[in-house]
Amino acid sequence: MRVLRSLYYYLFCIWSTKKDEPGNAHINAVITMTFILYVNIMSIPLILMSVFRDEIIDLPELSNNMKIPIIAGLILVGVINYFLFAHKTKHKRVLEQYLEISDNRKKRGIIVTVVYLIISLAIPLYISLFTSPL
Repeated sequence: MRVLRSLYYYLFCIWSTKKDEPGNAHINAVITMTFILYVNIMSIPLILMSVFRDEIIDLPELSNNMKIPIIAGLILVGVINYFLFAHKTKHKRVLEQYLEISDNRKKRGIIVTVVYLIISLAIPLYISLFTSPL
C-alpha cells in the first residue's frame, strides 16, 4: 500500500504542475494510476508468453462478451483507487504524509514515476510490435 501511496503522490505532483487544471490533479492521478496498473496487470500474460515462447493461456477472440469483463475490471480498479486515494479528503491525508520530504527527493520520485510510466507502456508495446507471433 505504501508503494501505491507513493505512486499516487508523485502522480499528483506531476498533474498539479499543469497550469490548466491543477484543481483536478487528484482525479487525474487516480485515472493515470488506474490505467497504468491495469496495463501492468493485463501485460503479465503477454510478458510470460514472450519469455517462455509458449502460449500459456488460450487467448480468445475479443468479442463483445469479452469486452464487458475487461471494461468492468478497469472500472472496478478505478473505483477502488478513487475510494482509497481521492474520496472526500483522503488525497489531503496522503499529501500530508509527504509534506516533509526534501525537494531533491521529490524530484527523484517524480523522475522514477515518469520512468515507471514509460516502461509500463513500452514493454507491452515492444512485445506486441517487435516479437514474432507464436
